[in-house]
Amino acid sequence: MMNLKVMMFMFVVSVVLQVAYGQHHIRCLPNERDALLQFKAAIVDDYDMLSSWTTPDCCQWEGILCNNLTAHIIRLDLHGEVHYEYFYRNGYYGVSRRYISGEIHMSLTELRHLQYFNLSFNDFRETNIPEFLGSLTNLRYLDLSSCHFSGQIPTQISSLTHLKYLNLADNYYLDGSIPREIGNLSRLEYLDLSGNSFEGYIPSQLGNLSNLHQLYLGEGIVTSDEWLSNLTSLTHLSFNSISNFNSSPSWLRTIAKLPKLRELSLSECGLSDHFLLSFNPSNFNFSTSLSVLSLFENSFTQPMIFQWVSNTTSNLVELDLSWNLLKGEDLKCV
Repeated sequence: MMNLKVMMFMFVVSVVLQVAYGQHHIRCLPNERDALLQFKAAIVDDYDMLSSWTTPDCCQWEGILCNNLTAHIIRLDLHGEVHYEYFYRNGYYGVSRRYISGEIHMSLTELRHLQYFNLSFNDFRETNIPEFLGSLTNLRYLDLSSCHFSGQIPTQISSLTHLKYLNLADNYYLDGSIPREIGNLSRLEYLDLSGNSFEGYIPSQLGNLSNLHQLYLGEGIVTSDEWLSNLTSLTHLSFNSISNFNSSPSWLRTIAKLPKLRELSLSECGLSDHFLLSFNPSNFNFSTSLSVLSLFENSFTQPMIFQWVSNTTSNLVELDLSWNLLKGEDLKCV
């Protein structure tokens, strides 16, 4: 009996050491391999991104990571690549890309242990974000940015309650309204919905995302600013192309009170000299943590905007006022 216990102990130690030192070779599970092959069959792979997806062990395929103990696939990283090059002699930029296209097959629902999924910078034009992604409830990280998806954000995404990172930016053809169900993703630390074609109001349910550190929104209409005051962990905030921001002064006061905010972008929001100068620096100041401020492409015309910024910030190191209506002569006076 004692010998059996010793043998069992030695076996457990051996397994632990093999895993710890990478000597234990894990082979992928057959059903998950089949799911990936069905996914591949629905994909157009003109750049051979999935060329390694032929061998028996899918844990060794490009873009795949398996759990060392269970062999379940936990990471699927198939992001595309974009490279910009400037050709000096000819004076133009060249762009080289490497991406997949086609459709996202629902066989991916077999990857129930998936925690990380990145499809950014691919080309899924004329397709919608699949509703079945909502069944991948172990996801912590989801990046579908710059994929040319169209249609609306599926409400099923609210089932991904373990998500900490969600990036749907720069799809351009995503439309409709931002679903209020995103407010159910209470563990989110990063949310980027900018660069799309949303309409309607920004849902107040985003105020439930109290763990957010970075929030990037665009193309919407602001109403009450009360929800934003709940996001006291924010370090990065971007409101771009918000059509009625110029008529909602309470928003700027709420933003100024965010205690940890380091970077703020209010670009293409139609802000004017009159709007900002209505905030008297004697009773209005941004948080001392603010170091980067972008007011890119608004409607500022007077150089006094520089003085206003100086009076309302104390630790600013970067200011972007490009693409406003300031004249060169005005800038020389600053």
